[in-house]
Amino acid sequence: MIKLKQCLIIDDDPASRFLAKVAIEDSEIAEKIIARENGFQALEYIKAHCLPNDGYCPELILLDINMPVMNGYEFLEEITKMEDLKHNNTSIILFSSSSHEKEKKNIKAHFPIIGFLEKPATSDTIIELLNNNTNAR
Repeated sequence: MIKLKQCLIIDDDPASRFLAKVAIEDSEIAEKIIARENGFQALEYIKAHCLPNDGYCPELILLDINMPVMNGYEFLEEITKMEDLKHNNTSIILFSSSSHEKEKKNIKAHFPIIGFLEKPATSDTIIELLNNNTNAR
C-alpha cells in the first residue's frame, strides 16, 4: 500500500476539508495531514517548509478549484513556476463539486495533476487514483 509522509488539503469549505482529512486518515496513506483554506495559504506553507527542500514537502496535494483569495488554477500557475519543486515527487489531485469534462482536459493539458475527484473525497477513490497513476508515489 502507498504510504506518504505528508498530504496537503487545500479547500475553503470546512466540511470538505474535514471529509477529505477523514478519507485520508481512513486510507492510512499519509503520516501527516496539513490543511489550508486557499491557494495563497498553501503556497506560503510550501515556501516555508519545502523551499529549499527540507523533506517536509507534501507528497500529495488535494486541491479545490473554486476558492477565494487564490483559487486552484492560480495555485497551479504559481506552483509550476517554483523551480525548486520541479524535481519533487508531489502529486496533485483536483477535487471539486463540479465535473466539467472540457475543463478537466484543459487543466490536465497545462498542469502537473494526476487526476480529478468529485467531492466528497473518499478513502477508496483516493487510493484507487493513486494506485492507478504511475506518476504518484
